[in-house]
Amino acid sequence: MSSSERTDTYTVHLDTANWIDLARRFVPCHTFHVFERAVAARRVLPVVSLAHLIEFAGIEDSVKRGEITRCLEHFDSIGDMRWIKQLYDVIRLEAAACFRGLVDDGWTPPDVCSRSFHSTLRGFERWEFDLETPRRIRDLVEAVRQDESFVEGFKEDRRAYPAERREIAKVRRARRAARFSDGELRAWIVDYLPSIIQLPSGLSHRITEDMKAEFLMKADLDQCPAFRVDQAWHEGWNLDPAGASASDIADCLHAAGLAYCDVAFADKRTVDALRKGRSPKIPQKNSEFSSWVETLGTA
Repeated sequence: MSSSERTDTYTVHLDTANWIDLARRFVPCHTFHVFERAVAARRVLPVVSLAHLIEFAGIEDSVKRGEITRCLEHFDSIGDMRWIKQLYDVIRLEAAACFRGLVDDGWTPPDVCSRSFHSTLRGFERWEFDLETPRRIRDLVEAVRQDESFVEGFKEDRRAYPAERREIAKVRRARRAARFSDGELRAWIVDYLPSIIQLPSGLSHRITEDMKAEFLMKADLDQCPAFRVDQAWHEGWNLDPAGASASDIADCLHAAGLAYCDVAFADKRTVDALRKGRSPKIPQKNSEFSSWVETLGTA
Protein backbone atom coordinates (compact mmCIF):
# COMPACT_ATOMS: atom_id res chain seq x y z
CA MET A 1 0.00 0.00 0.00
CA SER A 2 1.71 3.15 -1.11
CA SER A 3 2.21 5.98 1.34
CA SER A 4 1.59 8.27 -1.68
CA GLU A 5 3.32 11.63 -1.99
CA ARG A 6 1.99 13.08 1.27
CA THR A 7 4.47 14.07 3.94
CA ASP A 8 2.07 15.56 6.52
CA THR A 9 -0.06 12.87 8.19
CA TYR A 10 -0.41 9.14 7.63
CA THR A 11 -2.95 6.76 9.08
CA VAL A 12 -0.92 3.60 9.71
CA HIS A 13 -2.10 0.06 10.36
CA LEU A 14 0.58 -2.05 12.03
CA ASP A 15 0.43 -5.81 12.07
CA THR A 16 0.33 -7.44 15.50
CA ALA A 17 3.95 -8.51 14.92
CA ASN A 18 4.98 -4.86 14.41
CA TRP A 19 3.42 -3.86 17.73
CA ILE A 20 5.23 -6.72 19.45
CA ASP A 21 8.51 -5.61 17.87
CA LEU A 22 7.96 -2.05 19.12
CA ALA A 23 6.89 -3.13 22.60
CA ARG A 24 9.75 -5.56 23.10
CA ARG A 25 12.30 -3.30 21.39
CA PHE A 26 12.99 -5.83 18.63
CA VAL A 27 13.37 -2.87 16.27
CA PRO A 28 16.49 -0.67 16.38
CA CYS A 29 16.36 1.95 19.15
CA HIS A 30 16.54 4.73 16.55
CA THR A 31 13.53 3.26 14.71
CA PHE A 32 11.46 3.21 17.90
CA HIS A 33 12.21 6.85 18.70
CA VAL A 34 11.59 8.07 15.13
CA PHE A 35 8.20 6.35 15.21
CA GLU A 36 7.51 7.75 18.68
CA ARG A 37 8.32 11.31 17.58
CA ALA A 38 6.18 10.93 14.46
CA VAL A 39 3.19 9.77 16.57
CA ALA A 40 3.70 12.61 19.09
CA ALA A 41 3.86 15.12 16.22
CA ARG A 42 0.63 13.71 14.71
CA ARG A 43 2.47 12.83 11.53
CA VAL A 44 1.49 9.20 12.18
CA LEU A 45 -1.96 8.22 13.42
CA PRO A 46 -1.82 4.53 14.43
CA VAL A 47 -5.03 2.68 13.60
CA VAL A 48 -5.86 -0.20 15.94
CA SER A 49 -8.79 -2.61 16.19
CA LEU A 50 -10.26 -5.19 18.51
CA ALA A 51 -8.56 -7.79 16.28
CA HIS A 52 -5.22 -6.57 17.63
CA LEU A 53 -6.41 -6.87 21.21
CA ILE A 54 -7.74 -10.38 20.59
CA GLU A 55 -4.32 -11.44 19.34
CA PHE A 56 -2.58 -9.79 22.29
CA ALA A 57 -4.95 -11.60 24.64
CA GLY A 58 -3.82 -14.90 23.11
CA ILE A 59 -0.27 -14.37 24.37
CA GLU A 60 0.11 -16.68 27.36
CA ASP A 61 3.05 -14.88 28.97
CA SER A 62 1.59 -12.17 31.22
CA VAL A 63 4.86 -10.21 31.19
CA LYS A 64 4.86 -10.02 27.41
CA ARG A 65 1.16 -9.07 27.36
CA GLY A 66 1.90 -6.29 29.82
CA GLU A 67 4.75 -4.97 27.70
CA ILE A 68 2.54 -4.82 24.63
CA THR A 69 -0.49 -3.20 26.28
CA ARG A 70 1.74 -0.61 27.98
CA CYS A 71 3.26 0.16 24.58
CA LEU A 72 -0.19 0.72 23.06
CA GLU A 73 -1.24 2.89 25.98
CA HIS A 74 1.96 4.91 25.61
CA PHE A 75 1.33 5.72 21.96
CA ASP A 76 -2.35 6.36 22.70
CA SER A 77 -1.33 8.89 25.37
CA ILE A 78 1.23 10.82 23.31
CA GLY A 79 -0.56 10.89 19.95
CA ASP A 80 -3.88 10.57 18.21
CA MET A 81 -4.53 6.85 17.94
CA ARG A 82 -7.61 5.82 15.95
CA TRP A 83 -9.73 2.74 16.61
CA ILE A 84 -11.33 1.21 13.55
CA LYS A 85 -14.67 -0.52 13.85
CA GLN A 86 -14.93 -4.25 13.36
CA LEU A 87 -14.57 -5.57 9.80
CA TYR A 88 -18.16 -6.65 9.31
CA ASP A 89 -19.48 -3.47 10.94
CA VAL A 90 -17.36 -1.51 8.46
CA ILE A 91 -18.71 -3.51 5.53
CA ARG A 92 -22.26 -2.89 6.75
CA LEU A 93 -21.49 0.84 6.88
CA GLU A 94 -20.05 0.68 3.36
CA ALA A 95 -23.13 -1.10 2.00
CA ALA A 96 -25.44 1.44 3.64
CA ALA A 97 -23.41 4.39 2.32
CA CYS A 98 -23.41 2.88 -1.15
CA PHE A 99 -27.20 2.41 -0.97
CA ARG A 100 -27.73 6.01 0.22
CA GLY A 101 -25.61 7.21 -2.68
CA LEU A 102 -27.94 5.53 -5.15
CA VAL A 103 -31.11 6.78 -3.45
CA ASP A 104 -29.90 10.35 -2.79
CA ASP A 105 -27.70 10.60 -5.87
CA GLY A 106 -24.60 11.34 -3.82
CA TRP A 107 -22.11 9.10 -2.02
CA THR A 108 -20.42 9.99 1.26
CA PRO A 109 -17.74 7.64 2.62
CA PRO A 110 -18.70 6.07 5.95
CA ASP A 111 -17.04 7.10 9.20
CA VAL A 112 -15.23 3.92 10.24
CA CYS A 113 -12.87 5.15 12.98
CA SER A 114 -13.20 6.48 16.49
CA ARG A 115 -10.73 7.93 19.00
CA SER A 116 -11.64 5.54 21.80
CA PHE A 117 -10.99 1.83 22.10
CA HIS A 118 -14.45 1.44 23.66
CA SER A 119 -15.94 1.84 20.18
CA THR A 120 -14.45 -1.53 19.27
CA LEU A 121 -16.98 -3.19 21.56
CA ARG A 122 -20.02 -1.93 19.69
CA GLY A 123 -21.68 -4.23 17.23
CA PHE A 124 -19.58 -7.19 18.29
CA GLU A 125 -22.50 -9.59 18.57
CA ARG A 126 -20.69 -12.56 20.09
CA TRP A 127 -19.37 -10.67 23.06
CA GLU A 128 -21.18 -9.92 26.32
CA PHE A 129 -19.01 -8.67 29.15
CA ASP A 130 -19.53 -10.21 32.54
CA LEU A 131 -17.30 -7.51 33.98
CA GLU A 132 -17.59 -3.76 34.17
CA THR A 133 -16.67 -2.17 30.84
CA PRO A 134 -12.84 -1.98 30.80
CA ARG A 135 -11.39 1.49 31.25
CA ARG A 136 -7.90 0.81 29.90
CA ILE A 137 -6.48 -1.14 26.97
CA ARG A 138 -4.79 -3.62 29.29
CA ASP A 139 -8.12 -4.22 31.10
CA LEU A 140 -9.83 -4.99 27.82
CA VAL A 141 -7.12 -7.47 26.83
CA GLU A 142 -7.48 -9.24 30.17
CA ALA A 143 -11.29 -9.22 29.82
CA VAL A 144 -10.94 -11.02 26.50
CA ARG A 145 -8.90 -13.73 28.22
CA GLN A 146 -11.55 -14.14 30.90
CA ASP A 147 -14.45 -14.52 28.48
CA GLU A 148 -14.39 -18.30 28.05
CA SER A 149 -17.26 -18.45 25.54
CA PHE A 150 -15.50 -15.98 23.28
CA VAL A 151 -12.09 -17.61 23.59
CA GLU A 152 -13.45 -21.10 22.90
CA GLY A 153 -15.55 -19.88 19.97
CA PHE A 154 -12.52 -18.18 18.46
CA LYS A 155 -10.40 -21.31 18.91
CA GLU A 156 -13.11 -23.42 17.28
CA ASP A 157 -13.29 -21.09 14.27
CA ARG A 158 -9.50 -21.27 13.93
CA ARG A 159 -9.43 -25.06 14.09
CA ALA A 160 -12.13 -25.42 11.44
CA TYR A 161 -10.77 -22.81 9.04
CA PRO A 162 -8.19 -24.79 6.96
CA ALA A 163 -10.65 -27.62 6.25
CA GLU A 164 -13.35 -25.09 5.30
CA ARG A 165 -11.04 -23.47 2.75
CA ARG A 166 -10.21 -26.84 1.20
CA GLU A 167 -13.92 -27.70 0.94
CA ILE A 168 -14.75 -24.34 -0.63
CA ALA A 169 -11.96 -24.81 -3.19
CA LYS A 170 -13.25 -28.32 -3.99
CA VAL A 171 -16.78 -27.01 -4.64
CA ARG A 172 -15.51 -24.13 -6.76
CA ARG A 173 -13.34 -26.45 -8.88
CA ALA A 174 -16.37 -28.67 -9.47
CA ARG A 175 -18.25 -25.61 -10.70
CA ARG A 176 -15.23 -24.56 -12.78
CA ALA A 177 -15.35 -21.16 -11.12
CA ALA A 178 -11.83 -20.26 -10.06
CA ARG A 179 -12.77 -16.78 -8.89
CA PHE A 180 -15.79 -14.97 -7.49
CA SER A 181 -18.02 -13.66 -10.25
CA ASP A 182 -19.27 -10.07 -10.27
CA GLY A 183 -22.75 -11.41 -9.56
CA GLU A 184 -21.52 -13.33 -6.51
CA LEU A 185 -19.81 -10.25 -5.11
CA ARG A 186 -22.91 -8.12 -5.61
CA ALA A 187 -25.15 -10.70 -3.96
CA TRP A 188 -22.66 -10.81 -1.10
CA ILE A 189 -22.73 -7.04 -0.48
CA VAL A 190 -26.55 -7.02 -0.61
CA ASP A 191 -26.53 -9.32 2.42
CA TYR A 192 -24.90 -6.52 4.43
CA LEU A 193 -27.74 -4.04 3.86
CA PRO A 194 -29.86 -3.22 6.93
CA SER A 195 -33.62 -3.76 6.88
CA ILE A 196 -34.23 -0.06 7.59
CA ILE A 197 -31.94 2.75 6.52
CA GLN A 198 -31.67 6.36 7.67
CA LEU A 199 -31.26 8.84 4.83
CA PRO A 200 -29.47 12.21 5.09
CA SER A 201 -32.88 13.87 4.71
CA GLY A 202 -33.81 12.44 8.11
CA LEU A 203 -36.33 10.01 6.69
CA SER A 204 -36.15 6.29 7.39
CA HIS A 205 -36.78 3.81 4.59
CA ARG A 206 -37.50 0.13 4.82
CA ILE A 207 -35.39 -1.59 2.18
CA THR A 208 -37.71 -3.67 0.02
CA GLU A 209 -36.77 -6.64 -2.15
CA ASP A 210 -37.20 -4.43 -5.23
CA MET A 211 -34.72 -1.93 -3.76
CA LYS A 212 -32.27 -4.75 -3.06
CA ALA A 213 -32.63 -5.96 -6.66
CA GLU A 214 -31.87 -2.48 -7.99
CA PHE A 215 -28.95 -2.10 -5.57
CA LEU A 216 -27.57 -5.45 -6.72
CA MET A 217 -27.45 -4.17 -10.29
CA LYS A 218 -26.14 -0.65 -9.64
CA ALA A 219 -23.91 -0.86 -6.56
CA ASP A 220 -20.39 0.51 -7.06
CA LEU A 221 -18.21 -2.00 -5.25
CA ASP A 222 -15.25 0.37 -5.40
CA GLN A 223 -17.13 2.42 -2.77
CA CYS A 224 -16.73 -0.56 -0.42
CA PRO A 225 -12.94 -0.90 0.06
CA ALA A 226 -13.06 -3.09 3.20
CA PHE A 227 -15.44 -5.43 1.40
CA ARG A 228 -13.09 -5.59 -1.58
CA VAL A 229 -10.05 -6.37 0.57
CA ASP A 230 -12.02 -8.98 2.54
CA GLN A 231 -13.24 -10.73 -0.61
CA ALA A 232 -9.74 -10.63 -2.11
CA TRP A 233 -8.38 -12.21 1.06
CA HIS A 234 -10.89 -15.07 0.79
CA GLU A 235 -10.24 -15.34 -2.95
CA GLY A 236 -6.53 -15.70 -2.32
CA TRP A 237 -7.03 -18.64 0.04
CA ASN A 238 -9.61 -20.22 -2.27
CA LEU A 239 -6.90 -20.27 -4.92
CA ASP A 240 -4.31 -21.69 -2.50
CA PRO A 241 -6.30 -23.69 0.11
CA ALA A 242 -3.32 -25.88 0.99
CA GLY A 243 -1.63 -22.83 2.49
CA ALA A 244 -4.56 -21.85 4.73
CA SER A 245 -3.78 -21.83 8.44
CA ALA A 246 -5.69 -21.43 11.69
CA SER A 247 -3.88 -18.13 12.22
CA ASP A 248 -5.53 -16.69 9.11
CA ILE A 249 -8.78 -16.02 10.98
CA ALA A 250 -7.15 -13.24 13.00
CA ASP A 251 -5.43 -11.88 9.87
CA CYS A 252 -8.77 -11.60 8.07
CA LEU A 253 -10.20 -9.38 10.82
CA HIS A 254 -7.57 -6.75 9.97
CA ALA A 255 -8.96 -6.21 6.44
CA ALA A 256 -10.80 -3.01 7.41
CA GLY A 257 -7.57 -1.43 8.65
CA LEU A 258 -5.71 -2.49 5.51
CA ALA A 259 -8.43 -0.90 3.38
CA TYR A 260 -8.71 2.45 5.14
CA CYS A 261 -5.13 3.34 6.08
CA ASP A 262 -2.59 5.27 4.05
CA VAL A 263 0.12 2.78 5.03
CA ALA A 264 -0.35 -0.79 6.27
CA PHE A 265 1.84 -3.76 7.14
CA ALA A 266 1.07 -7.48 7.16
CA ASP A 267 2.91 -10.79 7.22
CA LYS A 268 4.17 -12.23 3.94
CA ARG A 269 1.43 -14.89 3.77
CA THR A 270 -1.30 -12.25 4.00
CA VAL A 271 0.39 -10.07 1.38
CA ASP A 272 0.69 -13.05 -0.98
CA ALA A 273 -2.96 -14.07 -0.46
CA LEU A 274 -4.17 -10.54 -1.18
CA ARG A 275 -2.09 -10.38 -4.34
CA LYS A 276 -3.58 -13.68 -5.55
CA GLY A 277 -7.04 -12.36 -4.73
CA ARG A 278 -6.36 -9.14 -6.70
CA SER A 279 -6.93 -6.87 -3.72
CA PRO A 280 -7.28 -3.18 -4.65
CA LYS A 281 -4.85 -2.39 -1.79
CA ILE A 282 -1.75 -4.38 -0.92
CA PRO A 283 0.01 -3.80 2.41
CA GLN A 284 3.76 -3.73 2.82
CA LYS A 285 5.50 -6.70 4.39
CA ASN A 286 6.30 -6.57 8.11
CA SER A 287 10.00 -6.77 7.29
CA GLU A 288 9.70 -3.36 5.59
CA PHE A 289 8.40 -1.58 8.70
CA SER A 290 11.74 -0.31 10.05
CA SER A 291 12.88 0.98 6.66
CA TRP A 292 9.56 2.82 6.23
CA VAL A 293 9.87 4.39 9.67
CA GLU A 294 13.36 5.63 8.75
CA THR A 295 11.82 7.67 5.92
CA LEU A 296 9.86 9.61 8.55
CA GLY A 297 13.11 10.74 10.08
CA THR A 298 14.40 12.13 6.79
CA ALA A 299 11.24 13.64 5.32
